[in-house]
Amino acid sequence: MITNYKAAEAYKKAGLFPLPYFSPSGNGKMPNVGRGQGVIKEYQEQNNIFAFRKKFHSGVGVFCGSISNGLELLDFDNGDNKATERIKQFVNDGRIKNLIKSKCYIEKSISGGYHIMYKYDAETYEGNRKLAMDPTGKIVYIETRGEGGWAAVYPSKGYNRIKGDLTKLISLTLEERNTLVDVSKEYNKQDRPEPDRNDPSLNLPTDVPDPMTYANFKLVGYAKQLLTDNGWVQLSGGIKDLGKHGDVEQWSRPGKRTGATSATWNKINGYFYVFSSSTDFEPETWYGAFGIICKLRFKGEWQQCTNWILRNYFGKDHGFIKVADRYLKVITIEDRDGFERLELNGFDKREIIEENGKEFIKHIPKFKALVNRPSYDNYEPIIKGCYNMFHPVAVTPKESDLTWTMRLLQHVFGDHLPQGLDYMKILCAHPDKRTKILCIISAERETGKTTFINWMKMLFGHNSVLIDGADLSRDFNMHYSTKNVIIIDEAFVEKSKVVEKLKTLHSAKYMILNGKYIPQTQVDFYGKFVFASNNEDKFMRIQSEETRFWVRKVKKPKFHNTNIEKDLIKEIPAFFYFMENYSLRHEWLTRDYFGDGETDTDELYNTKYHSKNWLYKDIKSIMEEWFLEHENEEVWVSQKDLLNYLSENGSKAPERSYLSEVMKNDFNKVLSVNSYVKPEHMFYKSSANTSDSKSRKKSRVYKLLRDEFVGIGVDNGDGDDL
Repeated sequence: MITNYKAAEAYKKAGLFPLPYFSPSGNGKMPNVGRGQGVIKEYQEQNNIFAFRKKFHSGVGVFCGSISNGLELLDFDNGDNKATERIKQFVNDGRIKNLIKSKCYIEKSISGGYHIMYKYDAETYEGNRKLAMDPTGKIVYIETRGEGGWAAVYPSKGYNRIKGDLTKLISLTLEERNTLVDVSKEYNKQDRPEPDRNDPSLNLPTDVPDPMTYANFKLVGYAKQLLTDNGWVQLSGGIKDLGKHGDVEQWSRPGKRTGATSATWNKINGYFYVFSSSTDFEPETWYGAFGIICKLRFKGEWQQCTNWILRNYFGKDHGFIKVADRYLKVITIEDRDGFERLELNGFDKREIIEENGKEFIKHIPKFKALVNRPSYDNYEPIIKGCYNMFHPVAVTPKESDLTWTMRLLQHVFGDHLPQGLDYMKILCAHPDKRTKILCIISAERETGKTTFINWMKMLFGHNSVLIDGADLSRDFNMHYSTKNVIIIDEAFVEKSKVVEKLKTLHSAKYMILNGKYIPQTQVDFYGKFVFASNNEDKFMRIQSEETRFWVRKVKKPKFHNTNIEKDLIKEIPAFFYFMENYSLRHEWLTRDYFGDGETDTDELYNTKYHSKNWLYKDIKSIMEEWFLEHENEEVWVSQKDLLNYLSENGSKAPERSYLSEVMKNDFNKVLSVNSYVKPEHMFYKSSANTSDSKSRKKSRVYKLLRDEFVGIGVDNGDGDDL
């Protein structure tokens, strides 16, 4: 038989850390290196088992945890004389049978219990934990020995090997180790202590003033639905009978493939006990329905959860929040279509106390600042202690009919419908991305412009706002600075200052939020602008080089649906379902997503043209006429000839300096000296001077091309009517 010292030497070579122990009474075990954690730590640091050769006479143990490369053991105690029965059932459990057979070491202890030992890989290792106990909590069925712990092992007196070799362990993954622990917890029979509560009645009246107690009794079904929605699975059955579970449901955590129990729900006391350490919940902790709702729906923000219960089940919602040193009230306003939008109004502290009392102030949720973080998929109401001004859409996507929605989109976007669907996908799924400034124009009335912008407001609720063009030039911006869709109806932006502000906002990452009730603060800006105007040509000055704008002209529909907005409202859940399953047609080609020219239209060109100065328009007109009368593909023209020709055609003769400025800035032309211009390529001011002009071969001239003046424009196509 191998000696304790030889075994210790073998364990050390295998990467384990052995220690000698002695049993003074034959029942207990003590490290034979001195008493106290300080002495044991000193022994560990010495790392010299040879100095303790004689002390291994009583027995050999091993330290667990990181010092032994992740060694841990499951200790099956025999306090009720049923350890053999438990371990037989445990090792034959189909979820872990092969794992134990291939990667674990088993030995029987001196007390008639058992050790299942293994290594596992982790960044940090858990300490000792009691996993399963009897109903009284006095007898331990299964516990771990982990970081900071140790255990006596073979060949110590009374310890016998059952299976495997402790020196040849193959490390488990963290998931495999957690599976062993989770299955062990299924053997627990203890009725764990539950939180105190005043009223044990299951028939709690709905007017109880405590929203937490109300939730724990009345919202159990909703809490279980939240668990299911977040990947938890209620198991149909548990382990075989070693004492019935009774009215206890077993639940498996999200992503658990083996079906092992990760938590239990006691149907008598109504509490959810989580013992898995691999979930969003704290391990070894009780949760009532309130705690579950708070954790899963409100990201742990109990104030928000309380307000939600008060608002939805008590008809109460004080709505007050404190941001920095200011008190605000979140007011919900319902519009004529039944959609809610939120507003923040400032309140004086003294006024709040007068109406609600001093104690009320203590319960107002406090936030460090206001932030704007848009997301419909992963919405967070509170971000690092800050109040998020963005809000989720209160719509549940559902597959259904989309007849009127698609007719509206076809009418507005016409042959650009694929681009239009991409545009809507960006608004719905990528609210944090930038895209085109959409401009819907028509000089006619009743074309669907107002229907479209009303539909946009219905879709995005309090993340959208309708403002006036002049609002962009005003100091106060709180009403639109945190909105995701900013709509400007009957737009006519004349002042260049406002146009420049719009361009800046389109590419801005941040904005200084300036409101009446709050101090100025910087917030992230994600606004997407939508314009609607009756002025087709001059609703805004757009320069030739601009690529930010997408201008669409809409016509009158061929038929009239007086209930179209109601029909559109009914289809909103179906539209969000459609958007969830719709994919963008291509990758992001520019910062606005769309490729160069992908959204160009005749209306955009016309707006750019009418944004030009009078001299540009006169030159454009006379040169277009000249090219239409001649077959030249190019022509060379001097300033003198161009000025004279303008004058002959009734245009006001500008100063030469202004002509040079317009030719450079608007036509991208500069004078050049060319000695080789053929006479037939020269532009002559009039037929009366041709002989004199033909004799001139060398001059300072502009080179003009036919394509620059004739045939400019894009075939826009007609949109389908409603």
